[in-house]
Amino acid sequence: MEFGLSDDQKMMQESIERTLERVAPLERVRKAAGREPFAPDVMKALVELGVPGILIEEEFGGLGLGLLDAVLAAEALGRHVAPVPFVASSVMAPLALAGAGSEKQKKTYLPKLASGESIAGVAISEQAAGAREKAGISAKGGKLSGKTLFVLDFAGADFFIVADKFAGLHIVDAKAKGLEKIQLTTIDATRSLGELAFDNVDAEPLSSGNPAATLDHMIDAGRIMLAADTLGAGGRMIEKAVAYAKERQQFGRVIASFQAVKHMCAEMVAELEPCRALIWYAAYAFDAFPVAAHGGARQGAYRRRRYLRRAHRDRSAWRHGFYRSSRPALLVQAHRLRPSGAGRTGEGPPRRGRGAGLGRKLGPLTRRCRRSVDLSRKRERLA
Repeated sequence: MEFGLSDDQKMMQESIERTLERVAPLERVRKAAGREPFAPDVMKALVELGVPGILIEEEFGGLGLGLLDAVLAAEALGRHVAPVPFVASSVMAPLALAGAGSEKQKKTYLPKLASGESIAGVAISEQAAGAREKAGISAKGGKLSGKTLFVLDFAGADFFIVADKFAGLHIVDAKAKGLEKIQLTTIDATRSLGELAFDNVDAEPLSSGNPAATLDHMIDAGRIMLAADTLGAGGRMIEKAVAYAKERQQFGRVIASFQAVKHMCAEMVAELEPCRALIWYAAYAFDAFPVAAHGGARQGAYRRRRYLRRAHRDRSAWRHGFYRSSRPALLVQAHRLRPSGAGRTGEGPPRRGRGAGLGRKLGPLTRRCRRSVDLSRKRERLA
């Protein structure tokens, strides 16, 4: 039996790819990265395709598709570094509302998410990766107090889905009294992360169904989405590395003719392809049999870290022109970067990694990548 995509899924994937090639070239990404909450023109094009409502039921204005379809969209967004909200606003928030929201809450929020009229941030990092820096949210009498870190799709959010210390879920308006919003500086300038501080803030509980099980569902989906995003970025990185190897000449020959370079590229592909099978299966299992999906989400996160380590270790991936033209400080994901040379010597390393909030911190990996970049530059100067 062959596990593959249906014709409809292939058509959807191709439509998203073509749209992103048109509206989100690298120059547009650079212009938006770190300067805008998200790129409104790119978001508008995705809304026309129905991407924000990909998991929302048709009765609320969405497409009513499954997580595998969302994974295909996330992979395309990762390939093109699209500076738009997706993981929290289009995947995790709809799952929260569908799993724990009342009918009134679904009718209020889901149509706005599906149409792109509203953006939702998600604050669940303390439940997903453990509390740090005294973070944590207390809920009492419809009020929230405390702070939460690594809020996904933070900038431009109209409301937030917040998890408290006891796995309860709440909706908080972005303009609520007593809510302080703090933008976090991140390595990934196209994905907004932030901190929320609550001082007796009014909240609307999501108390229908099973909020705790819904929260676990959200975390698994978020991890699968980030893995799919990295899968897309990794595929584009390999394509760029191979294309550059076919152009760059050394000793009178293109470096693609050297066996060592061929092996580097082949090994990167060999590391990446199992990730695709694992991520697709985890997304399929998410809807078909969630217990298997829970393990698949964790394995996807492991594969994601393993591939990043391999990519950063291979000089062929670091030396091709894509990285140079994009400013060379890509330290966690080789397809996303901060503008204006952030992360260069004299400015200090960025504070947070792009996977913050849904997995372990990537600080040691970041430091190793930085040393690798510095070493590569020294070798190039000596050459």
